[in-house]
Amino acid sequence: KQQRYRMGFFSFFKSMPLDERHARLLVKYANATTENKIRAVNTFFNRYVRYTTDQKQHKKEDYWQSLEETLASKKGDCDDFALAKFFTLRMLDIPEENLRLGWCQIKAITEGNSNHLVLLYVVEGSQTKVLDNITNAVKGKNQRRDLKFLFEVNSYGRWLEDGRRVADESPDFVTAYRKHINKK
Repeated sequence: KQQRYRMGFFSFFKSMPLDERHARLLVKYANATTENKIRAVNTFFNRYVRYTTDQKQHKKEDYWQSLEETLASKKGDCDDFALAKFFTLRMLDIPEENLRLGWCQIKAITEGNSNHLVLLYVVEGSQTKVLDNITNAVKGKNQRRDLKFLFEVNSYGRWLEDGRRVADESPDFVTAYRKHINKK
């Protein structure tokens, strides 16, 4: 069931169609601590959305769904989970500069595609937190020994696995990210 959600503190998003459960999540955690927002959003999508591949769902090798598409279908792959969590945390007033998409590989997968996308919550001088569709536990990046991190991106730039910001000699990922973030 979809509805138009209208509330003062979400005025920027007032015309965005939201799922009723998603709307309740936004109201419930509007004034929560950042830690509680992060845990609630990670758990919400991990329980509410079922994993499927882009090939099965969209008949495409790679497709980044909008938040609306993910909520409507209740299905998605790792990038759809990460983006849905990103948009929801932004709606809960978590600044974009603290959120990054993290490209990584799942170490246990030795054959086929081990590429994986997670959402990262980054605070300078603090442990980066990983929001992942594989687990409801929000752990520090250094605790996720099952993942090999490759790089991170948001609309502010790109960072290497070790946290160093890099000049964008290959802007494909940042361009794709910006295009999706600005998608109407």
